[in-house]
Amino acid sequence: MANYGTNDIDILIGDGNGSFTPAADMTSGGSIIAPRLVLTAAHCFHNVTIPTDPNYARRFGEVHLGQLGLTERGQRIAEWIKVIIPEKYRPFRPHDYSYDIALLILNKDIIDRQDSIICLPSHDTISHVGDYGTIVGWGINDETANEISNYMMQVTVPILDSTIDACNPSMLPPKNSTMTICAGILSGGIDACQGNSGGPLAQKFKNRWYNIGIVSHGIGCARTNSPGFYTRISAHINWLCKQVESEGEVLPVCFDIIPNSTTYKIQSS
Repeated sequence: MANYGTNDIDILIGDGNGSFTPAADMTSGGSIIAPRLVLTAAHCFHNVTIPTDPNYARRFGEVHLGQLGLTERGQRIAEWIKVIIPEKYRPFRPHDYSYDIALLILNKDIIDRQDSIICLPSHDTISHVGDYGTIVGWGINDETANEISNYMMQVTVPILDSTIDACNPSMLPPKNSTMTICAGILSGGIDACQGNSGGPLAQKFKNRWYNIGIVSHGIGCARTNSPGFYTRISAHINWLCKQVESEGEVLPVCFDIIPNSTTYKIQSS
């Protein structure tokens, strides 16, 4: 990751002990979709037995809003009290990241402004190939590092045709383009990495951020011909809206992103 990101749509999920090292504390990212709801990746929680693990609250109890450095005073911090994961998610199937999506319920509102909420695509079938997406998070800058950044970072990567060889590495299962987005710079050097999992792959339209993907998996970080893979949110919008409704919440912003020639327009769903 590179470049300091100034928007506050992103959340860091960690244990709150101040170190936030990915290997020790399983830090992950997430995006705010309602004042007390955070969208993230299911694989961030596959080593935790819910809800009986005695370390459950200690290891994953805090979320930090991406406005300030992690060591600065005045941060907005909340605790998450519940995680909802699709029944079809299979964490113990090797390299299978299907349904890699999760919804966190916080103990309180972490924002009080609607403009901090990231918009979601509705039932679109857009490939987004040839467009660009922005990755936001605190992930490590090198796959050999062991500490994430103190400040939120962002990079922009191209969205690739899922049929190319680089998007179908032999060591991973075949990808379903209706469920997964393949994105990255084939020459390497820029990518999501450990600590970014669960964070958004976002696009900006008319001064609003739209989350089209969730940082899911890849082979190493920023390697040549090794793009990253992102859970396609539009494939899970029905599941997500059902879970939000069951929690007595409402998604305040839900739009269709509709292609129009080489530009996009936003249409209320």
